[in-house]
Amino acid sequence: MLKRYRISRNDIIIDTAFRIGKVGPKPRPIKIRLLYQSDADHILFKSKEKDSETRKAGIYVNEDVSVTEGKNRFLIRKEAQMAKQQGKTVETWRNTSAIIDGVIVEAKGGQIYRNGTEDPVPNRNF
Repeated sequence: MLKRYRISRNDIIIDTAFRIGKVGPKPRPIKIRLLYQSDADHILFKSKEKDSETRKAGIYVNEDVSVTEGKNRFLIRKEAQMAKQQGKTVETWRNTSAIIDGVIVEAKGGQIYRNGTEDPVPNRNF
């Protein structure tokens, strides 16, 4: 199936694959565990291309992250959105860090830190 959407390599090895969630009218998501992290990275990279075959087919590929990692990513997204609304420059962000007006902002353990300081920014209750 991965070959059909042009994200396959001949050497990708699937460890396990199963459906998750409850049976209902909508198709359930499929969770695939791969043997090698590099294969997962390749599939994630290919699925995020603008004109990828998976997007055209309505197939979405997401990482399975921990609750803490998910919260950190949420916090950094909200921080970047607030900065943009305030007219600040958000140069780049990746997962749990961003550069906002030249200041490195990171999310660790559910808290926002600026420029690598050990004192967190007060929680804004997002």
